Amino acid sequence: MRVLALAILGVTVTTAVLVWACFGIVRDAERMQRDPKFLRRRALLLGTLYVISAAYGVSQVIEGNEPPIALIGLPIAAAFAWTFLKAAANVKPPQP
Repeated sequence: MRVLALAILGVTVTTAVLVWACFGIVRDAERMQRDPKFLRRRALLLGTLYVISAAYGVSQVIEGNEPPIALIGLPIAAAFAWTFLKAAANVKPPQP
């Protein structure tokens, strides 16, 4: 009975977090349409996050902590990083 209650609680908390995150994404999407500086900051943040994650994964493989098969998703992460960083570079801030 305790396992069932824990599973229900876990699913409830996870669902609440996902709903909260989705509402945040919708709010941020509307703000990014109005504010190019916010769009640029968000794209730079996400691009940097993917670059750092990819570098960490590569370093773990080089050190021998992970098998080389762990790099199978590296091209996808590189594509995301490139897309976000290119989008950030293409955003033109408004001129005062």
